[in-house]
Amino acid sequence: MLLNVKHKMDEINTWEELEYDYYKYDTDTSEYHDFITNFPDSKFVDSAKAIIEFRKQLLFWRDIEDSYSIPKYQEYLTTYPDGEYVEEANSLIQLCAEWDSVKSVNTHQAYAKFADENEYTVFYDSARLAMKDIEYDDWMRACRKNTYYAYDRFEKKYPDGYYFYDAERKIYDMSKKEGWLMIFSLRDPDYTSITVYNTLSVPLTMRFSGARSYRIVVAPTSEKTIKVKNGYYNITNSAPGYVTDYDKNLLFSGFDVKYTVYDKDSYYWLW
Repeated sequence: MLLNVKHKMDEINTWEELEYDYYKYDTDTSEYHDFITNFPDSKFVDSAKAIIEFRKQLLFWRDIEDSYSIPKYQEYLTTYPDGEYVEEANSLIQLCAEWDSVKSVNTHQAYAKFADENEYTVFYDSARLAMKDIEYDDWMRACRKNTYYAYDRFEKKYPDGYYFYDAERKIYDMSKKEGWLMIFSLRDPDYTSITVYNTLSVPLTMRFSGARSYRIVVAPTSEKTIKVKNGYYNITNSAPGYVTDYDKNLLFSGFDVKYTVYDKDSYYWLW
């Protein structure tokens, strides 16, 4: 009789100690296995078994949580359909599927959209790095072509890109003509605004032929602005007493443009 009472007291004391030291997110199950072995008929056995099962589940989840593997998350859902981390597993499956889809598309636009929508996820830095790599490849391709059109296309594709101002400088250099100043600013999808400042003491006449035809006459030491339809143009510049100047196949693509004409003996270039 005394032996049974002592065994019962040991059971209660042991369980109380386990409850006192209990921490839900601990993964050690040894003490609970020992309790079941020592007190197989205890009313606390079911509780001990439940804790053991939860900790097994917790250990499983911790092993796969940072794997970013769809099959492993699906295995968790199959093993624990009502488990503690079902919602997290489903969310990670969706994130991994989206990332796999973006990688298969492999475009700057796809990575940019993913990065905007998943800034605080593990794939954000990878998306940004992929964007940078793709932009760099396109930039090198534009540099190899080294044409006005190639740099203009690059700027349109990467208006906020790392190499945008490098492309703009290339366009400036290619557009630079002796005695002229061209300053580019914001882009319009349909028309280019051209402001001409004539520093000469005689009128300046400019004729545009291409997408449409335009003619502008700028009085001495004054300026005038004209809007032209975007496209390629041949331009004739003439002023009394000066040699007529021709610019061929210039592309106007929506940048605001400013020309300043100087006497040929004193022309200079300004940014």
